This record gives sequence, structure tokens and C-alpha cells, in this order.
Amino acid sequence: MQLMGHSRLSELCLRMRRGEEAYGHLMAVLDVLPRLGDGHDHLFIRRLLILACL
Repeated sequence: MQLMGHSRLSELCLRMRRGEEAYGHLMAVLDVLPRLGDGHDHLFIRRLLILACL
């Protein structure tokens, strides 16, 4: 639940060009990903972090 909420909020923030907010949500998603037991970035969070920085 936490993963989906933060990822969706980050997507909406990016669409509204609110990179700083999106960055915070994406970092929260990166914290949750290891708990899923899969080290792969299937949601492309790292790529979205790059977009948030732009």
C-alpha cells in the first residue's frame, strides 16, 4: 500500500512539474523496494528520480 501510494503521488507531482515533491515520494519508494525481496527496479524509480531532478 505504501509503495503504490508514494509511486502514484510521485507520478502526479511529475506531471504537475513539482520535482521536489516527486523526489521525496520516489525516495520513499526506494526505501520500501528492498522489503519486497526483489532488488530489481521494475517500476523504473531511478529513472523517475532523474526526471524529478530536472
